[in-house]
Amino acid sequence: MHYEFNWKHFLYLADVLIGQGTKTPVQAAKDRTSISRAYYAAYNLAVSYIREKDSAFFRTAGAKIDHGDISQWFKDRDERSLQKVGKNLERLCQNRHDADYDRMYAPDDATMDSVTWAWGVVRALE
Repeated sequence: MHYEFNWKHFLYLADVLIGQGTKTPVQAAKDRTSISRAYYAAYNLAVSYIREKDSAFFRTAGAKIDHGDISQWFKDRDERSLQKVGKNLERLCQNRHDADYDRMYAPDDATMDSVTWAWGVVRALE
């Protein structure tokens, strides 16, 4: 059975995984996963938004589009709320990269920040 996935479900999962002050290895893994899911929820919603508003962007750039191109598209808009989306996507991407690849990374405040920024992206794009 196939259905269209709602990218916000990644963000709902991120909310569930956030630790409440516990410092265990399992909670660290949950926090890292929360950061990653928050980013991908925001990122995929941003891509969907661009496809709807500026489909030529993908035809022009072709296969060369990377994650930075998506945040830059928003930062280049005139509307301040969309510029903020671009900035939040950059922050989320950095946190996601650290959470996914840096063994010494301690998520701490970054987990809640990431989920908050991701919800900001969702609200701005709805």
